[in-house]
Amino acid sequence: MIHTYNLKTMRKLFGLILIIFSAIQSNAQNGCSPQFSENAFKTEVQKIKIHDFDQAKKEAIELLLTKCLTSIQLKKLLQELNFEQDKLDIAKKAYNVVSDPGNFGIIKDVFEFDDTKKKINAFMQKSKH
Repeated sequence: MIHTYNLKTMRKLFGLILIIFSAIQSNAQNGCSPQFSENAFKTEVQKIKIHDFDQAKKEAIELLLTKCLTSIQLKKLLQELNFEQDKLDIAKKAYNVVSDPGNFGIIKDVFEFDDTKKKINAFMQKSKH
C-alpha cells in the first residue's frame, strides 16, 4: 500500500515538474514574461513626452528596457527620440529583451537614413547567429 501511494505521488510530482519546465521553456523561447501591459506602457510614454531633451528621454526609455516590451512598444518609444544614433543604441540594447524577437524588424521604420537601416540589419543578422 505504501509503495502504491509513493508511486502515485511521484507521478503527480513528475507531472507538475513537467508543467513548470514547459512554462519556463515557453517563456524563454518567446522572450521575456510577463508582458508590459498597454495601460502601463501608455502611462510611461506620457512621462517620456514631458521631457524636453533627448538625453532625458533616452535615459527614461533605457529604464523601460527592464520591462517586457513588445517590438511595437519599442518602436513607439524609439519614435519619441530625435537623434538617429540614440535610436540605434537603444534598438541594439533592446534586441535581446523584447517579448517578441521575431517581430523586431518592425522597428526599422523609425530610422530615416539608409546607413542606419543597414547597421540595424547587420546587427540583427549578427545577433541571430
